[in-house]
Amino acid sequence: MARGVLPTLKRSLQRRLQMHQLLGIVQQAAGGPVDADVPLMEAGLNSMTAVELRNALQHTVGTVLPS
Repeated sequence: MARGVLPTLKRSLQRRLQMHQLLGIVQQAAGGPVDADVPLMEAGLNSMTAVELRNALQHTVGTVLPS
């Protein structure tokens, strides 16, 4: 594998996982599917779901994110 491909692939997979987690948390807050063009606040994201999202992302990336 060419140098740099593996780290790029890893970042891509991490982003996909993060987006999947975001979608799941927002859909849970909204009570169902959410249109990708709807702003997060309109979709039901509030301060509590933002904390849930941050915690899930921290777990995924393995680092502490700012509050």
